[in-house]
Amino acid sequence: MRTQTMPSKPGFFEQGVRNSESSILVPGTPVIYEVDGTEDGLSVENSSSSSALKTRLFPAGIVVDTINASGGIGNVRQWGFIDATYVVRTRAATSDSFSTFASLAQGALYSIGTLDDALIADLLSIASADVTITDMQQANFVLAETIASGVGVATATTLTLTVSTGQAKVFVRIL
Repeated sequence: MRTQTMPSKPGFFEQGVRNSESSILVPGTPVIYEVDGTEDGLSVENSSSSSALKTRLFPAGIVVDTINASGGIGNVRQWGFIDATYVVRTRAATSDSFSTFASLAQGALYSIGTLDDALIADLLSIASADVTITDMQQANFVLAETIASGVGVATATTLTLTVSTGQAKVFVRIL
């Protein structure tokens, strides 16, 4: 467990974890606790290795430094700002240009996605009048910067992706 103690720097809280994946965990990747009755509260895994239910209920944090595969030890940020977290944006169809990505405003709420090992935008934002206390209790990640629309890619290319993974500054609040 690591916490910031110098009042001249932004506060943070990090937890030591063990990597249960057979591949390394890279900085900025959101991870969840591997709840299997063996090393609960210690072992973590990528969200793509688990279920949507576990992803929502057992977020562990954002990987701070590279964690080696199969038992490597490292830290995840559980509270505080983190400058480069993987986030996913989508486009409606493969025929749309990537420049049609909507921009995302500071305060957008995020959760851990189960497909791309990245955060995905929730439908609500802090600025929305529809946000309730229940919504805020469930939101573990808040976008701390505005993201402009996606980089343009011509529709005539053979690129068939409907998602784009990038990095953004996020406030983590799992505690």
